[in-house]
Amino acid sequence: IVVYPEGVQSTGPLKARTWNAGSCCDYASENNIDDVMFISRLIDKLVLQYKINPKKIYATGHSNGGLMAYRLACELSGKIAAIAVNACSMVVTQPCNPLRPVPVLHMHAVPDTHVPYQGGKGTGLSNAYFPPVDSVLNVWSVINGCALPPETKAVEGKYIFTQWMDCDNKVTVQYYLTQAGGHAWPGG
Repeated sequence: IVVYPEGVQSTGPLKARTWNAGSCCDYASENNIDDVMFISRLIDKLVLQYKINPKKIYATGHSNGGLMAYRLACELSGKIAAIAVNACSMVVTQPCNPLRPVPVLHMHAVPDTHVPYQGGKGTGLSNAYFPPVDSVLNVWSVINGCALPPETKAVEGKYIFTQWMDCDNKVTVQYYLTQAGGHAWPGG
């Protein structure tokens, strides 16, 4: 079962839908919309209504959706099995204290200026500051009790793959940094 919830609609001229991922983005964050509670209740309803294994619920997202997936991993680790995110960072405003290790797959493109992988102020609609992706993933490697240093493999001209292994509960933290692309899903 795949579910595509939408964030709250802003009152701005673009009527963009955003998630309150912490310090970003737009209307949802500015109005402190409780998206974590919304997603938690949505999961509860879906588990009751359909034959869903509650131990196999995953969150994914691009950009603001990825930011939200990180927040869900921090605050709903009892309900979220793992996250796979793209073109984002982590901007939670409270300490990230999941109840258990959470597997993370992060994909990002070097040319992405909306959410720079090296961190900094993004371009585009949010114009927010984003922490460097490697710092975010180092935080997750500590949270997940992974061995350091991570293993890195470069496929020349295509991507760099970094993986933190030997983590608690056999989880991994994986990172694909592509040389091509922009603020889009890989191949998009």
